[in-house]
Amino acid sequence: LIIPKLIWGPFTLNNHRTGTRDIIVQDIDNIIYLISAGGKIKWSKKLESKIIGKISQLDAYKNNKFQMVFNTNSQLHIIDILGNEIDGFPIKFNYKAINPVSVLDYDNNKDYRLILAGNDQIIHNYNIEGSNVNGWRNPRLSKNIDVPIVHFAINGLDYILSIQNNGD
Repeated sequence: LIIPKLIWGPFTLNNHRTGTRDIIVQDIDNIIYLISAGGKIKWSKKLESKIIGKISQLDAYKNNKFQMVFNTNSQLHIIDILGNEIDGFPIKFNYKAINPVSVLDYDNNKDYRLILAGNDQIIHNYNIEGSNVNGWRNPRLSKNIDVPIVHFAINGLDYILSIQNNGD
C-alpha cells in the first residue's frame, strides 16, 4: 500500500456491508482513498481541493446504508461506499466555504440538513436532494467562522449556533 504524501486524515468510517471500519485519507494531489480494515485500497477519487474538517456519515436513502458527507472550499459532496456521488451532488458553490459542513437531523428521522458558512458571510442550508432548504433565511455573519455549526434543542425549541472567529 503506497499512497503519496498525505494532507488530510486518516479518518475512520463505518462500513455497513462488513460491520468493520474503513479508513479514508487524502493525498497532496487531492485524491481521496478508501482503505479497507485489511489495508487494501477499495477505490480512489480525485477532488477539486482539500477537504475542510472531518467526514460525517448519514443514511441518505433511509435504508441503513451509510454515505460520507464532506466539503471542500468549492463543493459539497455526498459519496457512497463505492465512491459514487449520490444524485444532486456534488453541489458547486458560488462562494468559498470557510468551515466544515454540519450534518443536522433535528428530529432524528433522517431528514438531514447540511449547513455551512461561506466567504459571502452567509450561512447556507441544503437538503439531501442538494437544494436550498425552503424557509431558510440565510443568516448573515459579521465575521468568518471556521468551526462547525451545531444544533441543539431546549424545551422543544431548536437552536443552531456557531461562534465567529472574533468570539461573537
